[in-house]
Amino acid sequence: MTKAHSKTVFSTRPLASRPYPVVRSSALVEHSRHGNRVNIESAVAPSITSPTSAYPVLVAIKDPVLKPDVLNAVAATGRKYIELAHPEQEFSRHIRRASVVLIDTHYAQKLVQQAALHTSARIFLLATESEEIDWQLAMKIHSDDVFVLPAQELELLETLGQNPNSHSAHDSPVIAVLGASGGAGTSTFAACLAHSLSYSTSSEVALCDAQPLSGGLDLLLGIESQMGVRWPDLSFTQGTISGKDLVAALPQCSSGVRVLSHARGIASDISAQAVSGVLESLCGCASVVVDCPVATDITHTVIDFAQLCVLLVPAEVRAAASASVLIEQLNAQKIRIAVVLVHRGWSGMNTADMEYLLKAPICAQIPKLPALAKTTETTGLSGKFPRAMTKAATHVLDHLQPEG
Repeated sequence: MTKAHSKTVFSTRPLASRPYPVVRSSALVEHSRHGNRVNIESAVAPSITSPTSAYPVLVAIKDPVLKPDVLNAVAATGRKYIELAHPEQEFSRHIRRASVVLIDTHYAQKLVQQAALHTSARIFLLATESEEIDWQLAMKIHSDDVFVLPAQELELLETLGQNPNSHSAHDSPVIAVLGASGGAGTSTFAACLAHSLSYSTSSEVALCDAQPLSGGLDLLLGIESQMGVRWPDLSFTQGTISGKDLVAALPQCSSGVRVLSHARGIASDISAQAVSGVLESLCGCASVVVDCPVATDITHTVIDFAQLCVLLVPAEVRAAASASVLIEQLNAQKIRIAVVLVHRGWSGMNTADMEYLLKAPICAQIPKLPALAKTTETTGLSGKFPRAMTKAATHVLDHLQPEG
């Protein structure tokens, strides 16, 4: 079934699913008669189990009988999955990074009440043979299909193996850029990352300034005189903003990157709600790079949307200590991280030292760039990023590619 891409408009189309009861294959009937489960691994075609998708499957199953069958099927595909212990609280945090949602009736009812199932990920409602399928609920959650387990384990397996990376939202990712300490260069690297991304994607690219006290990314990029929408021009008190309209209204760099920035002379105390509204609008319409603060409500909001979190860490002891805490928190939320080592002034730590302290690999390094400050102050950085920084950005963007 094809779902609407808008976050506010959903149609109740007839569900494209087979009627119940389900006709089982002879093998499944034979196993079911003897009270056994099908050995999925032995029945899986090699083409299904490879490659592994970079985008996980969300598993929201309450039923203790259903859950083992579901986890068995997902594990057999080799795909990563996130089992939600408390879907009511965790769903919104993980859904934007997922391509598939496997959900039972219990959690589907709760999430429908919260209007939390508005997503472009594929949704599959799962049920046991002993329960009656709630077809109205399936329509409400825009379920792509309904599977009864264990009878349809193999069919579910085949479905999970089809086009694992075809989730449209991942063609337009959200990338959060954070610094482990002040002066790490997050704004500059976020701008460079957006610039590099614009040459590697067919979608629009937007650079979002989410630093509450920022001087304005338009100043950094030398486009402060361009007309276009800034933060003070946006309001989310009267409905949503069309993503395409918002992209078209933003000032544009020579590289084509659209920039949402602060304005001079006008107070623009942005909130987490405003940032969420912008990202909701832009998701699916543009790839978004966010210059993100640390340890604020805005941080948590951006991370909930992000497919990748880029952490800039100066090669210094205190920065390493701060970064290790941030990495631990991000790992707990199952966020993909790219650590970039920044050399400034005097670097007291080498790569091996940093990887040991952070317990994470260094994705890329940015050397000292003595001419960068002058360029920024005199002309801005629109399309004029140092080669070493652009190389680091390219390495970071490689982390958006599927693993496997």
